[in-house]
Amino acid sequence: MITYNEIKNDPYIIDIYDKIEKFSNKELYATHGWSHILNVVDTVDKIMKELNVSEEIIECGKIAALLHDIGCINGKDNHAVLGYNMATKYLEGKDMSQDYKESILEAILNHGGSKSLDNIIATTLVFADKIDFDKTRLTPLGYEIESFNQIQYIDHIDIIISDNNLIVKFIVNDMFDKDSLEKYYFTPKIFKAIYNFGEYLNLKPCVKLNDDEWILKK
Repeated sequence: MITYNEIKNDPYIIDIYDKIEKFSNKELYATHGWSHILNVVDTVDKIMKELNVSEEIIECGKIAALLHDIGCINGKDNHAVLGYNMATKYLEGKDMSQDYKESILEAILNHGGSKSLDNIIATTLVFADKIDFDKTRLTPLGYEIESFNQIQYIDHIDIIISDNNLIVKFIVNDMFDKDSLEKYYFTPKIFKAIYNFGEYLNLKPCVKLNDDEWILKK
């Protein structure tokens, strides 16, 4: 089977994400380039290893994470569908079972998280993508976006799966304004992804700011 490292080092994929990185830094307030992609890959890898899924599924999960934003080559509009089409063409003829290929493509198409999924690769990707929400995502334009710019004060995010619990801990500094970030439209989507992932795995989800529980205001 083709490996994650082979795809990551493919000049075609490198060129796409180099272009997306440059575009993000000029036109978007959150990067969808290499830093985001590798963060999502690392999260998928960490979670799937903790869940003791097979090495083949982990590899597919990392490939899905690697390819999930290639459709951002022309911006974010309809990027999941474009990414699905690009990935379909790219994976055609690659050494991979049809079942794995379909699971990867389903994950890319639905990584926005707008529908319930019964696919460990897709479900993990939605979760990992949504919680990549710390200071590494900000572009120069992002610092100018009210509420969203609060993520500059999120240093990192810890994920703990233990004793039937899913704990997502946002490590923030004293400059962080929770009320401001809660006004940002994307924040409820993060909570939804966390709770959906916990439900899928039969885990009790809990979101924290440092050591205090974070309950989103409705």
